[in-house]
Amino acid sequence: MSLSALDLYLSTAPLAELLTYVSLAILAVGLGPFVPGLVADHVAAARGEVR
Repeated sequence: MSLSALDLYLSTAPLAELLTYVSLAILAVGLGPFVPGLVADHVAAARGEVR
């Protein structure tokens, strides 16, 4: 998808859809640094290891 196509899409998207994308982006940026640790803890728990 080119930037002009993305610009056109976002300029014509409904407000609710734009708010959803913005919310997901905020979550991704805010939680991004913690994801590797959470995944490692999840894998360790699935393997029965104590961390």
